[in-house]
Amino acid sequence: MMKKALIIAAAMAVIPFSLGAQSVKDLIKEKPERAAGNLYHYEAPEKIIDTPAPKGYKPFYISNYTRHGSRYQSGTFEFTRIIPIFEELEKEGLLTETGKQLAKDIQTIYGEHDLMDGVLTLRGGQEQQDIAQRLYDRYPEVFNQPDRDRLFCVSTPVHRVLESLANFTSTVKANAPKLKLTVLAGDRFGDYLCYDKYSRPRSNTTAITDSLKRVYIHPEHFIATMFTDADKAAEIISRPPKPAASAAGQPQAGGRPGGFQMPAMTPASFMQSVFSAGSICNCLDQNNPDIFHYFTVDELYGMAYCSSVSIYNNYAFSVENQSGRTLTAQLTINDILNKADDAVAGNNRCADLRFGHDTGIGPLLSLMGVEGYDKILSIAKDDMDYWPAFKYLNMCSNLQMIFYKNDSGDVLVKMYRNENETTIPALKTFYGPYYKWTDLRAYLAGKLEGFVNPMLK
Repeated sequence: MMKKALIIAAAMAVIPFSLGAQSVKDLIKEKPERAAGNLYHYEAPEKIIDTPAPKGYKPFYISNYTRHGSRYQSGTFEFTRIIPIFEELEKEGLLTETGKQLAKDIQTIYGEHDLMDGVLTLRGGQEQQDIAQRLYDRYPEVFNQPDRDRLFCVSTPVHRVLESLANFTSTVKANAPKLKLTVLAGDRFGDYLCYDKYSRPRSNTTAITDSLKRVYIHPEHFIATMFTDADKAAEIISRPPKPAASAAGQPQAGGRPGGFQMPAMTPASFMQSVFSAGSICNCLDQNNPDIFHYFTVDELYGMAYCSSVSIYNNYAFSVENQSGRTLTAQLTINDILNKADDAVAGNNRCADLRFGHDTGIGPLLSLMGVEGYDKILSIAKDDMDYWPAFKYLNMCSNLQMIFYKNDSGDVLVKMYRNENETTIPALKTFYGPYYKWTDLRAYLAGKLEGFVNPMLK
């Protein structure tokens, strides 16, 4: 059965997919940095469409979840693996002029990460400011209500997330200085924004992802371009890694903390490591050479495809990993419902803002069944061009829920994903993209069936 599935996966490689009029490969050719997947910077809509609410309904409350903005790599083990290999290859005279330049560029990016691992870049801060400004510009009346003057924000304790919150809220506050801001951050909030402690173990899909890499990733052209002797270079690349020194000067096998022994590389995995290390370039502010120009469009597409498969399997709901992160999403939905109920009943908050990670918003959108996340695909059998990570889980990925009410107290909700109006295909809207809150609430509450909050145990 597995063999059949892998054959099907290979066959699907030739099936084109269109995002609008362009295939995923065309979109990567247009902007190669899109191949970075979940490390792709935020790409704001060219035009934000706001379908007017039915007559008599006015916005009064916003509930959101926003991933942190563009950042530095959260770990530099890819650099500490490949830099010594480049040094050995150069010592042996095996680097072409192109290979020498690539080695310098990788070293430059590594140097840029000194004492900055995982921290928000200036670009990431600007992304958050811009999203906040556009949100304010669309809904200034929400942030200027005399009886709703509280802006309530929660964040995981991770530095880049706190920086994202600061950039976002400072922009809103600059526009509405009378707002009273409450900010809470810590493990308690991280537990329900991207809960990992008791997430159900994922199924072992290594055989599937390895088979896809064999179909999509072909290093021959890259190796021939970078090295004067492909066979000798492959022999050096394939040697077991030497222990790398940590920042504290302690040996670490293969550049991984904790002495984890990394496996020997292959030419394909070496190319992937270069790709992974360089994927962050589009997020950096300076000293950010374009690593992706060393690859062909076909190479970028192949590696991006495999990366999207892994991201979808880990953070969305694949057939192979269905419900693996249901609890993560249930905790966030539970928080959304509780706070929205209080706002609808009549508290003093104009917005509840949440700041977290891809590990939080991916499961949330999947369990909600938001358009684009509503299909449960098999990573072995389906064409995963349906779900390019640069579109669905890029930096600053966000869900905005705008609440409206009329004079009789009837409440409607409109949702945006990455600032584009969106819906839940499984749930019929009341008007255009608008849901009756009673309908949407009942639907979301249904996603909590069997839910037991582990934080209350």
